Amino acid sequence: MKKCVTQLQEKQKGVVVEILGGLFLQKRLDAMGIRVGVEIIRVSLPSFKGPVIVSVGNSQFALGYNLAKKIIVEI
Repeated sequence: MKKCVTQLQEKQKGVVVEILGGLFLQKRLDAMGIRVGVEIIRVSLPSFKGPVIVSVGNSQFALGYNLAKKIIVEI
């Protein structure tokens, strides 16, 4: 089942299958370790259009809501 990162529940995992954005966005996320094929975990509780905290490997990042909507994962 495919969802965007904003639709994940707390501590739910998904594997990135698509990034909806141009080359600049893909490079920006790649610098954080977020790329197709990587497992991502939502750390924060679902909030109404607030920042989304995700864990990738040993790192945690706070992503803006609109940026997180562009990361599509397979659960």
